[in-house]
Amino acid sequence: MSEETKTKEGETSEKENLKESFRKLDTDVLRAITRQRAHHTDRSMQRLAVRESAPASEEGTIFGMVGASRGLSAALEVLQERECGVETPDVRFAVETLERTERFAKEKTYPFSPVARPFDEAGLRAIKEAIYTRRSVRLCRDEDVPDELVKELIRAGQWAPIACGVQGVRYIVLKNPDHRKLIQQKFLAAAPVVIVVGVDTRFYSPLGVGKDNAVLDAGAAIENMLLMAHALGLATCWGTQANFSAIQRELQIPDYIRIVTYFSLGWPSHNPIPISRVDVAEVACKDGWGNPL
Repeated sequence: MSEETKTKEGETSEKENLKESFRKLDTDVLRAITRQRAHHTDRSMQRLAVRESAPASEEGTIFGMVGASRGLSAALEVLQERECGVETPDVRFAVETLERTERFAKEKTYPFSPVARPFDEAGLRAIKEAIYTRRSVRLCRDEDVPDELVKELIRAGQWAPIACGVQGVRYIVLKNPDHRKLIQQKFLAAAPVVIVVGVDTRFYSPLGVGKDNAVLDAGAAIENMLLMAHALGLATCWGTQANFSAIQRELQIPDYIRIVTYFSLGWPSHNPIPISRVDVAEVACKDGWGNPL
């Protein structure tokens, strides 16, 4: 038996072993693995495309790309066995990633998007306005926030940076007054909407993604949502005090969802006065503690 034949047989055996382990997983977890493998495969292709060679031990080599794509292929095949089609954006992206890998192996080219350019003056001014004028508003009018606007915020949260592409942040929208009462900070519970933000813990440590990343993912998502709310003329206030156990129990949230925090949402009845921040020189240093930036 030739070395090439042995290698192919070994690769086939490895893939079959992966598929067997994937078949034991819940579909939600398997989709998370698919997203993670697509992320690693795509990242390896990018790194290979921007340099001519790399040490074999580094992830950005052809070996890293092939290994990640083999796992991706196995996950997609098991999803196909379960008749999970490519109608969802994440599975569709994974399929397209696998197709790009096959083309990359032949052509060694990657379809990079255009390099980001600085915003024009109007765009930069809008970004600065959103960041610098956002306030925590604790009093809202007794007026509903349409679900479409709530979805717009959640979409903004979904586009925040996330660890390894797992997309584990989850959003529980509370409009029922009895549910909002579970929030201990009464002035926030009085808002017409409270959005509870949690993470699916199955998508982190069990997949080799650091558990601290779960909290970071949630925080990044919330910041996007707060800025989008401000741009839409909505008021928000980020809260921390709540009976999370009661929320989990009353809303029948699965144990594998870890509630991280929440924020209130509504139409502002007032706007706080401008606040201040200490100078950058007090909070930043360069190339060593105490060295001014």
